[in-house]
Amino acid sequence: LCKALSDIKTNVLGGKKIDLLGMDACLMAMVEVGYLAHQSANLMVASQEVELAHGWNYAALMSLLSTKNLSAAGLASGIVQSYNLLYKDKVNFYTQSAINLNSMPSLKDGTNAVINAFRACQQYDAAGIRALAKQARHSCLQFSASSYVDLHSFYTDFLAQLNSAPPQKLKNTQALATLKNALTTGMTQIEQSVIANATGKNTARARGLSIYFPTTRIDGSYARTSFAQESLWYGFIQELLG
Repeated sequence: LCKALSDIKTNVLGGKKIDLLGMDACLMAMVEVGYLAHQSANLMVASQEVELAHGWNYAALMSLLSTKNLSAAGLASGIVQSYNLLYKDKVNFYTQSAINLNSMPSLKDGTNAVINAFRACQQYDAAGIRALAKQARHSCLQFSASSYVDLHSFYTDFLAQLNSAPPQKLKNTQALATLKNALTTGMTQIEQSVIANATGKNTARARGLSIYFPTTRIDGSYARTSFAQESLWYGFIQELLG
């Protein structure tokens, strides 16, 4: 996928980024997918959850295009809105989001900040802080592919754990304050990166971007992704899995 997008940018568009990368497919609205695509495309529309066989609402989308002169961002939002229109009264587990891919490097830096702060907290109580991270992983929103979770949901639940029952050895430390701040900043970065989002009732906590977060084993292919190679996330999930 990375090579295909790079070839399109270089050989078809003369070095200009693709305005909008659309993925009418299951489970593609992921940090990892957005990160590998950000050098070749400006925007991406995709689903965090599986899509039904009908896919996007092309009839409504074509009607929109025939009546309005849309920017790339307007088209991306239109895809999300028309998708919501098609499925809101049919199923409860759909998702669709439009993502500003130019924010992917800063979002990666945000995950690194969370992990660095998490590791600093381990110096006070490694078992305690790991237990809270695992509890947040257990309670956050995961999708039909159970190794994929909503990143905003994980941050939210981890922050809630830290606010309600932080390990005694961590209370009133700068390390705990730094981790809380990193989680809050990470949530804000996701909210700013996702320019449109639609969900069903059962996926209402989905905020537009998933991340790979297995609970038993890490698939061997994950290490080959650019996000795993250029961020601290791969090491973080290795630590939690022991």
